Amino acid sequence: MQPWRTTSKTSPSGICSGFTLVELLVSTAVLGLLLVFLAQVSNVVAKTWTDSQGRAERRQNGRALVDFIARDLRGAALPVNSGTPRTVPNLQFVLNPPTVEPQDRNPSALFWQAPVGTATAMGDMAVLGYLVRWDGSGPYPRAALCRVFLNPGDPNHRIYLPGHVDSWIDSAVLDAAAPGTRVSGYRGLFAENVIGFWAKCLDVKGNVVTNVTGGGFSSRQDYTGRDGSSAVVTYKAPVLPTSVEVSIVLLDSRSASRITPPMQDALMRVVRDSDDADSCVKSLQSSASFKPIIQGATAHTLRVYLENGP
Repeated sequence: MQPWRTTSKTSPSGICSGFTLVELLVSTAVLGLLLVFLAQVSNVVAKTWTDSQGRAERRQNGRALVDFIARDLRGAALPVNSGTPRTVPNLQFVLNPPTVEPQDRNPSALFWQAPVGTATAMGDMAVLGYLVRWDGSGPYPRAALCRVFLNPGDPNHRIYLPGHVDSWIDSAVLDAAAPGTRVSGYRGLFAENVIGFWAKCLDVKGNVVTNVTGGGFSSRQDYTGRDGSSAVVTYKAPVLPTSVEVSIVLLDSRSASRITPPMQDALMRVVRDSDDADSCVKSLQSSASFKPIIQGATAHTLRVYLENGP
């Protein structure tokens, strides 16, 4: 009889699976790179979206501004009696009058009258106008498009006053009606961060017309232009242009906050040397000194036909 024996069956040795330290470090490094890449992509997408939203907002705001100016401008009026002597105070449409200081022409300052008064006890022929003014009272200079609106009866409504035939609008009136500064409570401020306002008086064919020194325009002076058949004609005063092209350069608030006093001086020179808003933006783009603000600059242009123009 065989003695009892216990036998043990040995199973094949098991294979233990796992990560080595090197593999773990490599995996962690790859994961870190992927996270960095995803973060960069996310930042780019977010910046692109923000920039896109900013551009869309600036386009909408700029369009709304020039549309509002057009509504004001379209009804510019002329004297009822066209035979009134020029020496008698009366209505006038004037671009860059000499009574307005150069620092308030950036590069255009435009003024006129229209029957849109809101206080009509003394008539409804209000004085209107637009110009860009700079405010240096804060830590950084800021530009603004200012709107002049004077009802009949306002002490600064001087269009019919003797002694003010050619000075019914001047720097004193502007400082009272539309200083656009912080210390004045931003009286007359129409739109912030507008660094340039251009107005071009045009004839029937869209040619620029001027009739006063320095490229300005006055409805009290004759001017030569083209008629519908392209013939050269002289339009007798008092007379308005057929249309006016208005354009502005608008900055977003972030770009405007980067303007320093030295940059302001350079900006004003570029604005005054530019023919319109589009050429101004192109000039800004070509200069490295304006790199901090150029991404936030947009140009907006609209041609306005005057109801009382020839």
